[in-house]
Amino acid sequence: MSIAAKMPVPLAALWTPLYEEVVWLHARWIIFRQLYGTSAKRIELLDKSAPVLFFILQNVLGDEIQLSLSKLADPAKTGKNRNLTLETLLDEIKAASPHDIIAELEDDLATFRHMCGNITLRRNKFIAHFDHDTVIKDQAIAVPGASRKEISEALAVAARFMNRIEARFTDSTTAYDEFIFFPPGGDAEDLADIIRRGLRYTELMESGSIPQDDIQSFSD
Repeated sequence: MSIAAKMPVPLAALWTPLYEEVVWLHARWIIFRQLYGTSAKRIELLDKSAPVLFFILQNVLGDEIQLSLSKLADPAKTGKNRNLTLETLLDEIKAASPHDIIAELEDDLATFRHMCGNITLRRNKFIAHFDHDTVIKDQAIAVPGASRKEISEALAVAARFMNRIEARFTDSTTAYDEFIFFPPGGDAEDLADIIRRGLRYTELMESGSIPQDDIQSFSD
């Protein structure tokens, strides 16, 4: 039985897409850390293989993770438009019945938004929008750079918020930071292993241990 099946119908309809977003947000963050937060040797490995590609990927993936976090921190409504955010989920909890967790959820949401303060600022100034003064006036509006600590802490609070709700209705929780990639062989550790083998193959080919045309039979 799914988690949502144990919840009131209005809450379940909100829970499922937000739950999936938080799960996959953690998955993307795990891949980011596998690529760029493992060791200096890992960065050297990426630079030896496809430096431009991995530079672009670092920026795109980093921006996308911050964009997703800022969306979760948004208010339940923007003008006349409704948003699907953590606040939306909290509002539905208040309308349901488990008032025993509302105070904790409100504290978590306030903490999460505080931790996403600079993330949202970056979203508004140059990730989702190109703010004129930030870009043209030599960054006249100071926008602090992102850090792995900042993102990891924000994700931890988002997970705590979601787990309070899940535990209330199902007596279980989700280990968001232990995302299991399935089928096996789909994360950045496996990519790094393939790159490592490819670089070694190149060394053997350049030394004459492997024929220069050996790779042609595997070309796409």
